[in-house]
Amino acid sequence: MMYNNPKFLLILGLFMTIPSSLANPICGIAFAKILTLLSLPMSYLKFIDPQKVGGVPYLKDEIIYWSISMLIIAVVCFISMGTTKKCFGTLGNNVTL
Repeated sequence: MMYNNPKFLLILGLFMTIPSSLANPICGIAFAKILTLLSLPMSYLKFIDPQKVGGVPYLKDEIIYWSISMLIIAVVCFISMGTTKKCFGTLGNNVTL
């Protein structure tokens, strides 16, 4: 452990693994929600719409919401995985030297 310097890279790398490991289950939930919305019959959409406007605007709003959620998950996962790889790569180089 004395060669793992600087220590903040170890702590940062460990904490950045949390969002990248949670991305797959959360993305699976969002993807399942989108597939569920797309497979609903149009006659059923007017019953689950809280504003009773109709099926198509409700369906469009929900799909946009979940698509943006998946985009945010991808960006967070990209940043956390890149940070994790950089931190542990630097620590691995320091241990090798």
